[in-house]
Amino acid sequence: MSFLGGGILFSNLHIRSGRIKKNMPIITSLTSSLAALFALGIFIADVLIAIGVYRDATARKTAGKPVMILTPGTWSFVCLIISLAGLALYWVIHYSTFAKFEDNDKNV
Repeated sequence: MSFLGGGILFSNLHIRSGRIKKNMPIITSLTSSLAALFALGIFIADVLIAIGVYRDATARKTAGKPVMILTPGTWSFVCLIISLAGLALYWVIHYSTFAKFEDNDKNV
């Protein structure tokens, strides 16, 4: 009897999971679609950040201002790989009060 009871219990679980499985394609497709849109948005933001850093670094270079540590292309690649952390690092090195302090020392 315990085997039969176990079978009935297993079959009840299967029926319950069958009910869930009927709704799962909708939930799964919605979740995967939202995840794909989120990933696409992050990728687009990363590319735009990299393009902006590249343009700024090349503009600094052509204006005669120093591009510290890396070349413009390498800064762009760093921003593409580590996104906001790369942008923050670029900003700290080139535009923060630390960078302005270094620029003021060179002009004096």
